[in-house]
Amino acid sequence: MSLGKEGGTIATLLPYQSRRKGVKTVFILAYSVFGKVVEFPFPFPANQEHHENAKMYCELIAEVLRRGTLKPVPLRLYPHGLASVQEGFEDMKAGKVHAEKITYRIADTPGLTSEGR
Repeated sequence: MSLGKEGGTIATLLPYQSRRKGVKTVFILAYSVFGKVVEFPFPFPANQEHHENAKMYCELIAEVLRRGTLKPVPLRLYPHGLASVQEGFEDMKAGKVHAEKITYRIADTPGLTSEGR
């Protein structure tokens, strides 16, 4: 899959129709990377091409991570779990979040127990 100024093809994990001219979207059910028939959430036939592509991309991603060519986005961990979600949204709206992945650790939510109460 590739995408450039002239368009191209992108794989999507949810059905999506691109509004951009020259861009073709290909829906890929995430489970299809295993190369086996999938029955859930709906019947989906085995797709050997998806399986082979997944193996190739896993190797490619591992290599570029190893070389440092591709670096993961830094995390911005908010300290109070789900109680910090509003603060995270406010920071985004205020333009305070740049090139970071906002992250909440559910276990850090005040008053939350392992029983979910």
